[in-house]
Order: sequence, then C-alpha cells, then structure tokens
Amino acid sequence: MIPAPTQTMSWMHPVKFLQNWLFGQSGKKPATIKALIIEETIKTIRVEYKHRTAWLQKSLIMLEQNEGNRVTIVIPHWLFTRKFNGLKLLNRKR
Repeated sequence: MIPAPTQTMSWMHPVKFLQNWLFGQSGKKPATIKALIIEETIKTIRVEYKHRTAWLQKSLIMLEQNEGNRVTIVIPHWLFTRKFNGLKLLNRKR
C-alpha cells in the first residue's frame, strides 16, 4: 500500500508564508500613490495622502523620489486599505 502524498502547509516554508502573507492576501495589484513625506526614521516614514496620515514601514514599500518631499509609493493593496481606508481625517473638528 502506497501512502498518499502529504500536503505541506504554507507555514512550514517561512519565506513562502511571508510572501503570501504580505502580497498574496488580495488578488489585486499593488497600489501606486503620490504622497508627501512628513517625518522619517530609520525604518519608517510618515506620509500624508488625501489629507490622511499614516506611518509606513520602509521594507514593505517601494519609493520613487519626485520633487522635494513628494514621492511615488508602490504599496501592497492590503496595506493601503489598512492604512488609508477608515482613518480619521487629519483636521477633524470635534
């Protein structure tokens, strides 16, 4: 009797698991936005996009310098929806 082939779980392959977790959660393509850099640290940047601000980890995005503090950012769709949808407006009155 031949045993049935076993399926390996994605978590058993850390690199594939990380790639699927970062980029495979959505079938949609990465979002490309033009944003203004407000602050910057070694590992993160704070950007303003459509009057909303968010901290983004540099290792998860690709940056293209435009003019001054304006940049074009290629960001995974899941991260874009998490950071820029549902955020409160920056100058919201209470």
